[in-house]
Amino acid sequence: MTGPSRREVSLPKLDVYVLPVEVSWQQVRTMFLRAEELGFHTAWIHDNVVGPVPWKPDAAVYDSWSVLGALGEATSRIRLGSLVTPMGRRHPSVFAKMTASFDNTSGGRLDLGMGPGDEPHQYEPWGLRYPEPPERIEILEEEIEIIKGLWTNDRVTYEGKHYQLRDATLAPKPLQKPHPPIWIGLVFGRRVMPRVAARHADGVNFYSKHDEDVAATIEQVRSLCRDIGRDPAPIKFSRCVSVWVTDDIPDVEAELNRVGEEYGTGGDYVRDYVAAYERMAIGPPEVIAEEFVKQAQLGIDQIIVNMILGPGPAHKDLPVVEGVLRTWERIATEVRPLMEATLS
Repeated sequence: MTGPSRREVSLPKLDVYVLPVEVSWQQVRTMFLRAEELGFHTAWIHDNVVGPVPWKPDAAVYDSWSVLGALGEATSRIRLGSLVTPMGRRHPSVFAKMTASFDNTSGGRLDLGMGPGDEPHQYEPWGLRYPEPPERIEILEEEIEIIKGLWTNDRVTYEGKHYQLRDATLAPKPLQKPHPPIWIGLVFGRRVMPRVAARHADGVNFYSKHDEDVAATIEQVRSLCRDIGRDPAPIKFSRCVSVWVTDDIPDVEAELNRVGEEYGTGGDYVRDYVAAYERMAIGPPEVIAEEFVKQAQLGIDQIIVNMILGPGPAHKDLPVVEGVLRTWERIATEVRPLMEATLS
């Protein structure tokens, strides 16, 4: 499976993913403000209720939508969104109200990521249902239908298997028309979730290791759109890429062992995680730029710089937040110009 030809490739937008775990509110605010100053297109935040890793459920984590509301006021240009809000976290009619309000208070800068949820430790300890995957996907589809319906219609009556609405109203509507973009997160599934994306998504986000799977799924979503009479051209595609900007090529195995020791999991766990999920770009700015251009050639419109493994060996002696900010600065000032020169 090949991506677009060279002449069809345009410069991808650069986003950042912020994982504000065990950091202060002021640090979170500083990160989002700096992302805006550096010209990143969208800043994404997780939507978890506890720490994002099951071995540390008591890690301090803010409520994402409370934080996003404050960040919408602190910033003025950068787009803001969740990556992703899982099914069953909030009743969809209440969530439609929350997100419509946020789109208004932020001046129309909401991007909403949604997914079926894949972490039982984010549900079960809180007394929330965590059904099997087919039911979770059913719930997700109903939630998206209800949210879009309330965003765009004066009154909504909905009779679903999981949710029912009777003559429901929502005002004010979102500022963005016809509605804020809804991004659907895809990880491994190639049978059901691409169909959900073809029916509902304005954008598709990949959290995936392998280029071949991403390219094949992009084409699958586009083909499924055509099958149901939907033009696939407006759908955007993004991908999370873990980035370590260094001045040389590090010993990656040793660095993954170091990360595992810092996390308290050991290197084997981190290596297995990377092997399953993480698309990584490691090396000097020219290596990172080459990887980002490759992603654009696959069909990726937005590259999300993911720092879940930390800022890497070049910044291992710095506090984590400072290391992340240094990485973003090098991407903005060194990597982006190299991409522009390649794709101009």
